[in-house]
Amino acid sequence: MRKFLLIFGIVIALGSLSALAYTTLFYTPTKTMHGDLKEQLVSEFDGWEIEEQPLAETEAMQETVEGILNFSQAVYRTYQRGGTTIGVYVAYWEPKMMPVRLVQSHTPDVCWVRSGWEMHPEESGFSVNCQLEGQPLFPAEMRTLSKSNHTEYVAYWHVLGDHIYVNRSKAGQWDRWDPIKTLFVYGLHQQREQFFVRINSNRPIDEIWDTPMMQEILKDLADLTLTPPEAPEQA
Repeated sequence: MRKFLLIFGIVIALGSLSALAYTTLFYTPTKTMHGDLKEQLVSEFDGWEIEEQPLAETEAMQETVEGILNFSQAVYRTYQRGGTTIGVYVAYWEPKMMPVRLVQSHTPDVCWVRSGWEMHPEESGFSVNCQLEGQPLFPAEMRTLSKSNHTEYVAYWHVLGDHIYVNRSKAGQWDRWDPIKTLFVYGLHQQREQFFVRINSNRPIDEIWDTPMMQEILKDLADLTLTPPEAPEQA
């Protein structure tokens, strides 16, 4: 019996290595993103001040961020009117560009909390259903975070191909078992293109969701990546 289990384990290991080698060398995921990411987000809107923002406070820090995240393109834009500020951050990775687990380890749940923000789970939402003009969007991760008497309300999505990628872990910590667990969810085809989308505001997301500015932002994001694939029609 022990010999059988050993042989069985070797066969499984060789099969997994063969599948991994195939996906690495021959699997060609679909690429849907073309052109300049910055041109695909609203840049003018009556009554709103719209500004392009750096990804980090200094040039050296920006180079560090780009080196760590290794994205193909990224944009961070703020929209301000009166006392309302909306920030939109979108990063894009071409297929085979970045391991899924490394993108997931830089969500607000991890990075913001490690930077001193406190997450309030009782005021947050997990896999929240979203709609735009009656049409479904991918479910969002909604978070409320505070730091130095300032509160930010955040919605974010990590899109892997045509799926949402979510890893539940304790705030400020990354699940080290995630690479193994995701094999059972996504298989070995984890080299698809990825988008990370984050909307943050000084007002609760549900308060600004239906405003004209936010709807315009969401339309662009829906076209870009937030629209789930249509379910196949039932025969």
